[in-house]
Amino acid sequence: MSKNPSSRIPRLCIYCGNPVRGVRKGEHVVPEALGGTVTLGRRVCNNCNTGELSRLDQQLAVRYPPMRIVAWEELQGNAPQVWSYDQRHDLALEARILPGYRSAQLWPQLVLGRDSRSFHISELEAETYGREKAWRKFHGCLTSARRTMGKRWRWEAVASVPEKGDFPPRVYTRHAMSDLDDRATFICRYPSSAEPDQILARADAWDPSGDRGEIVRSTSTKEGQQQALYWVDQVLRALVKIGINLLAFYCQRTVVSRDTFPAAVAYVLGQAPLGLLQDECGPVVHGDMDHLQCPKGAHRFRLTHDQTWALDCAFFGGRVGATVCFPGPNCEGWRTADVTAYYAVQRKWEFDTLQLILPRNVRIEWADWRRVAPSIPVGSFRTSAVHRPASWTGA
Repeated sequence: MSKNPSSRIPRLCIYCGNPVRGVRKGEHVVPEALGGTVTLGRRVCNNCNTGELSRLDQQLAVRYPPMRIVAWEELQGNAPQVWSYDQRHDLALEARILPGYRSAQLWPQLVLGRDSRSFHISELEAETYGREKAWRKFHGCLTSARRTMGKRWRWEAVASVPEKGDFPPRVYTRHAMSDLDDRATFICRYPSSAEPDQILARADAWDPSGDRGEIVRSTSTKEGQQQALYWVDQVLRALVKIGINLLAFYCQRTVVSRDTFPAAVAYVLGQAPLGLLQDECGPVVHGDMDHLQCPKGAHRFRLTHDQTWALDCAFFGGRVGATVCFPGPNCEGWRTADVTAYYAVQRKWEFDTLQLILPRNVRIEWADWRRVAPSIPVGSFRTSAVHRPASWTGA
C-alpha cells in the first residue's frame, strides 16, 4: 500500500511560514542555554532556529546578566556560549564564567585573522602559568590535535556572529592551561562564510619559534566590575518566544502559527512592535513568582488566557522571575496551565490545567538586580539597558 501523499507534505514553520525540511534536533521549547531539553521538532525551520531565534536565546541567557549568572551556577558548568570583548583589538573572543568570578574568563585561543595571528589567554592564566610557557604548550597540543583532525578537532560554523567585535576564525580549547595535554580537543569556530582549507593553512602557518603572533592578556578581576549591555526589547521578545513555543507544544485545539498569532510572531522576529508596556512586562521582583511553587532543578511557567495570553516564568527553582503578555486565540478547554520543565534531572515535563484564572500580582524590576536575583553578588556590576526606540526600526 502506498503512503498517504499528505504525509510527504512538509510542515510549515510557525514563525516564518516556510516549509520545514531537514530538521534534526529542532527549536527548543525552553532555550537549551537555560537547560531546556524538549524540542518542537519539525515545527520550526532551520533558518529561524539558528538565526533570529538563536540570537534571542543569547540575549536572554547570556547577555542579560542575572539570568546568565544563575544559569551558570545552576547548570554546573554547562553554561551557554559567553563572548568576551577585546576593546583594543575590537575582537569577540571565546570565554566562560568560572565559579567565584563575575566577569568572563578567556579560553586559551589562537585568533586567525587574514593577515595576522594572535594568541589570547586571560590575565589570570598569564600571571599564574606564564605567557611564554602558555603559548609553547598550546602550540604543541594544537599541533598534536591537528594531526588527528576528526578525533580531537571539531569544526563549528557560526551563522550568527556576536553583535560586538570582529569575529575572524579562531581555534580554542575548553581546557585551562594547567589541564592542557595531548588528549585535549580543539574547536575551530568560524563564520559560515569562511573556507575551512584556508583556516587550516593559517593555523599551520603559526610558528611560535619564529612568528608567533601577538600574545594578548585579557584583564579580568575576581568580583570586579563588569559592564553588561543588553537590549530590553530583545529580552522581552525571547520571553514571548518561550510562550509561543509552549503553546505550540502543548495546545491540542489551538493552531499556533504566524497566521493565528500574527502580532506575537512578528514581534518575536523583530518585524513589528507589540505594544508591550515596560511597566507590565519583564523581570520581576524576587518572590513575586513564589505562588508558582517552582521546584528545584526546574523552571515553571504559567500560561493564562484572559482576552490575551500572559506568561509567568519562574526560572531555576524561582531564583529569577519574569512575566510577559501577548495576543492570540485560545481554543483549549482550559484558561490556566502550569508547565514544569525539568533541567537538572531526567524527568518528564509536567503539564497541569485549570478552567479558572488565578490571581496574579507581580512587580516589574529592570534596574535593581538585588531585587531581581538577591542570591547573586551584583554590587560591582554596571549595566546598560538599551530600550527600543520610539519609532520601531526592527531588530
